[in-house]
Amino acid sequence: MVIPQSAPLPVITPAPLDGSDEGIIPYQDLTIQKVIGEGTFATVSAGEFRATPVAIKVMKQAFSSPQQWQEFLSEVKFLRNARHPNIILFMGVTMAHPYCIVTELMDISLFDVLYKKKMQLTRAQKIHIALGIARGLASLHGHPTPIVHRDIKSLNVLVSNDLVSVKVADLGMVKLRAAAGTRLEQNGTPLWMAPEVLLDLPYDERADVFSYGCVLYEIVTSTIPFGGGQIPKEELVQRVGRQGERPHLPANLEEDWKKLLVQCWQQHPQARPSMAQIVQTLTAMKA
Repeated sequence: MVIPQSAPLPVITPAPLDGSDEGIIPYQDLTIQKVIGEGTFATVSAGEFRATPVAIKVMKQAFSSPQQWQEFLSEVKFLRNARHPNIILFMGVTMAHPYCIVTELMDISLFDVLYKKKMQLTRAQKIHIALGIARGLASLHGHPTPIVHRDIKSLNVLVSNDLVSVKVADLGMVKLRAAAGTRLEQNGTPLWMAPEVLLDLPYDERADVFSYGCVLYEIVTSTIPFGGGQIPKEELVQRVGRQGERPHLPANLEEDWKKLLVQCWQQHPQARPSMAQIVQTLTAMKA
């Protein structure tokens, strides 16, 4: 696909993605109903696609630069190729303004489960949710060139009301692991960021492992890291990045959870377990 080079508000004719029309849908086939989420660049609404309930991510404006267009294409390509039971299912994309990415519609985010519904999870439910997230990330990291999510947090984990279905969502920031000698730009949400990301150092998929540890902490304590307060990023750089501070572990937390959290939160990325190893650990805890 040719990326527009100069037009500030390009009108892009629908065209194949990677040589295929698969997944390209006309905007008129979508029915947008109610807004369920909003970010800086897009609004997510519940709606329908050919009589099927879906989530519709609508970009707020046309792309003003080739970089914005390329980031949109990257998200679409990652979603379309990331077929896994624990990754949100891609349904289609509109390739003309208004640009929309259509995925399956899930009931609720893990964030809402923990902090709005204040559900008291059983140990089995905690392990099941943690295992679902780990399997989704292990799938991304297991690609020939590992894919780094870069924004793992409870808001980006979606679940069904019965907590059986668990999906990693919001792949808008995913990137292929940087080649040797290059680096990924800093991205993510500070309270869940790995030390190396906070310090603006080179990083890879092990940064996702640290962030996963923060989500795991949420699952087992029903607490946002560092109390979820409005801590300035500069303070987190000092406390987490340089001093090695971590969220407080309750004294009554079970030892297997403590051990896994400590492993995920190692200061040096290579000391952290891989997501595949975490899947093995949680599977053993489930037995």
